[in-house]
Amino acid sequence: MRRRSRSLWPKYTPSCSDLTSTIGFDHSLESVSYWEQALELCERHGLVQRGVYVRCRLGLRLASNSAAMDVPRGITYLRAAESILKQQPDTESLAHLYAGLGSAGVWAAWLCQDLS
Repeated sequence: MRRRSRSLWPKYTPSCSDLTSTIGFDHSLESVSYWEQALELCERHGLVQRGVYVRCRLGLRLASNSAAMDVPRGITYLRAAESILKQQPDTESLAHLYAGLGSAGVWAAWLCQDLS
């Protein structure tokens, strides 16, 4: 099982998540679900670098304007990824991390302004 989850990871998880994000705003909840499943697989099999990548992508999805938008939860995933990336740099994950933090900052400020 461990070997199979590793071999299926790169081909299907990001593709399914990206596809559901691309086909429309109302499918973003499915995208989040795919990333959550991927994170569970990474944690179960000790895939640290892939887990960081997934946390960055999941955090970005949650911190973006979509039906799945949950900025505080997105920031939680992004900060968890950041704590690991400080020890093990990974440029692709870093790009997603900073995109997610930027998106979270924009939407968090917008939400605060909207409430006041």
